[in-house]
Amino acid sequence: MPSMHPKPAKAAAKPTSAPAGAAAKPAQPVKPGAAAGYQAQRAEVRPKEQGGGFFARLFGGGGAGGGSSGNIQSRELKAAIAGAKGNPDGILRARQMIEEMGDRLPAAERSEAYRQLAAAPSYRNQRDNAQDPDTTCNFTSQAMAFEALGLNYHEAARGKQAEEQLYERFYAKGMGSRTDEKARLKLARDQGLQAEHIDTPAFSSAADAKQWFLSMALPRLQSGASATMGIQNGGFRHVVRVQWVQGDGILTDDPWGSPVGNAQGEFGYSKLNDRGDGKKSLGKDQEGVGNDKVIPWATVAKIMSNRYVQFYNASAAKLAQKR
Repeated sequence: MPSMHPKPAKAAAKPTSAPAGAAAKPAQPVKPGAAAGYQAQRAEVRPKEQGGGFFARLFGGGGAGGGSSGNIQSRELKAAIAGAKGNPDGILRARQMIEEMGDRLPAAERSEAYRQLAAAPSYRNQRDNAQDPDTTCNFTSQAMAFEALGLNYHEAARGKQAEEQLYERFYAKGMGSRTDEKARLKLARDQGLQAEHIDTPAFSSAADAKQWFLSMALPRLQSGASATMGIQNGGFRHVVRVQWVQGDGILTDDPWGSPVGNAQGEFGYSKLNDRGDGKKSLGKDQEGVGNDKVIPWATVAKIMSNRYVQFYNASAAKLAQKR
């Protein structure tokens, strides 16, 4: 059936503050707009940018929060991590160095090194994708997660974005429906990665969600894995890249736009990414506003109840040998 997507709403000129002590009203479901004009594999409702009334109630969401206070002693490793930003080959070299250091690198420093490397991949904007931009959050988030492990898709030489290469590979190999999360595990394994799917429980509170992610997700990230997660807010289903788990929430890279949440568990977008129509450049059109965004725990508890997280990992030495 056709997938329907609303046009972004214009934000209010001035946010109106709620009366002191007044309870925040729950966000209203976003109503779908006109049909997008192509057949999607499954209907998805895409959210609008939120106006001032919504943001008057928000607090604590949308910006990058804190992180590990660990300190990396090795100058060589610090230099390798610094050179990895936006550089898949540099990411792979840094990961190889971590592996080669083995037990000589204390566990706390290894965790900190992987935390810093998690910020190295290039951000990606799904809304500029050549095919099905409204429903390719999955491949776009996977492209970021795969690059975080050191995979290089040589976009300039191949003339296609990494997510578009993954799209074509997925269907050329007959892996199924891209909206089937289990089918996307096949894609990760096809890329030479280990892939693990973990379903989340129904979270009863922000504390419940935090405890689950600290115990189930963070140790995997600290061991060098990268991840994506599937969120749901009403009829809106979406996939984002998990960058890290931290004290104030989950640090994400969202290919749709800039996500925000609050202590009431509300979820929305302050701004959507540009579509980049007619100005594709394999670089500049990837610009967006969803990079390094924290989703607070109360919102995580709502949008990640009975959902899933997928983890990917691989030996850097083995990936280097395949090149």
